[in-house]
Amino acid sequence: MTDSCYYNQNSFFDYFEENKLISCITGFTFTVIFIFIYILKAYTFFDKRCIPRAVDPTAPFGNIKDVLFQETTFYVYLWKYYNKFKRKGFKYGGLYLFFKPSILVVDSIVMQKILTEQKCITDGHRNYFPEVSTVVDLFTEDNLENFLLRYSSIKDTLLVDLDEKCASTVLHNFFMETTSSAFGFKISLEALPAINALLNKKTSSGFKYYLGLVYPALFERNKLVPEMQNLLKDIFEYRKKNDIRETDLIQSFIDLYNDGDYNLNDVILGIFDIIVDTIIYSYSSLMFCLYELASNKDIQKNLIQEIERFNKQNKSVGLKALRQLSYLDAVVKETLRKYPPVPTIIKKCKECYKIDGTNSELPKGTFILHSVMGVHYDPLNYSDPGKFRPDRFLEAPNKVDMSNVYIPFGLDKQKEIGFRFTVLHVKLGIISILSSYSVGMNSKSAMEFDNKKVPVYPKEPLPIVFESILK
Repeated sequence: MTDSCYYNQNSFFDYFEENKLISCITGFTFTVIFIFIYILKAYTFFDKRCIPRAVDPTAPFGNIKDVLFQETTFYVYLWKYYNKFKRKGFKYGGLYLFFKPSILVVDSIVMQKILTEQKCITDGHRNYFPEVSTVVDLFTEDNLENFLLRYSSIKDTLLVDLDEKCASTVLHNFFMETTSSAFGFKISLEALPAINALLNKKTSSGFKYYLGLVYPALFERNKLVPEMQNLLKDIFEYRKKNDIRETDLIQSFIDLYNDGDYNLNDVILGIFDIIVDTIIYSYSSLMFCLYELASNKDIQKNLIQEIERFNKQNKSVGLKALRQLSYLDAVVKETLRKYPPVPTIIKKCKECYKIDGTNSELPKGTFILHSVMGVHYDPLNYSDPGKFRPDRFLEAPNKVDMSNVYIPFGLDKQKEIGFRFTVLHVKLGIISILSSYSVGMNSKSAMEFDNKKVPVYPKEPLPIVFESILK
């Protein structure tokens, strides 16, 4: 046989040193065994504690594969299991977020106790103001009255030609303008694209969001738009340097910063957090409210009549005058019941925690979840919960234990800021729109939830149209 026809017939193993090969095989084997034991230990957490749980998890997604791939939303998923656990008579049940065991609490009394104790902390965002009640107190009636005065001077220019323009753009700009006005500044055109990008990022769901939720060290979760940071710092410094005091919300935060032990960047980040949440919650709540009004013409007619009477009796909008609009208040409350801006309450155990009345001890770091959608659609709490019925808040408001079964912004004290501001914002939007327009449907399709968003958010294009009633 010639050299050209010769084939090297050495064994594959001849190319490796025997010791190195054995080390590689041993290392690989132990790695596989370690991963197997880790998964087995993680996914037997509830079985060992005799806690009822969701279906068998799938590594590495746990029980939220459909959520991660945006086939459903996290709040709809939890709503489904809320109903499932409740039908079986469980007060709580377990599910896995990736490899992290989490408890979904069904019983409202148990959840209320968990939330009021100090062994569990709110997860999802940083609390820039430890003394939350102090911040809530900044949103005084005087501050809100001053905001209404500024609103009255700009409202006529914000919703012009709503029937001829893109509704989502007009209403987004509306809330941008009114929110910044409440704080005492105007968002610059230069900062607008960056803020819109941040709004989209903050509401976006998906793999990265939930991975960051479960393993926060992997991602930076708080980031301020540089243009906004510079703007707010300039306002702080200008007012301090020139000894200027204004009657707006940002002045209250300046006073809080001057009087307390707060870092300037933390105060600015806290302000921006409130601004962003207000825009997100107000926009989504208003769109859902308009959709329900378009779908329920009798309710819309009654509301328009109340607003017409209000406009005849009041030249400007004030807090005292707004309290006269009882039907509007009921419509907004019912909207927030059906479409709660904070649809899921997420807590994390900061130490070992034993659930009341059980022998189940949850280790530090365990997530405790509560489905607000489940509570708001529970027929034991609200009759015919799928129907939009504002009258339920007029018939017997004292029959509803608001602390347990009406929680559109969760149960945290800090959420009162969002509650006060968003409710006021939505009411102003409804009054402004229904004073000039009626709302109708442009198709028979229902308003859908956007699976790509974390909060309860409408999927676009929106199935509503506006028709001027002044022409």
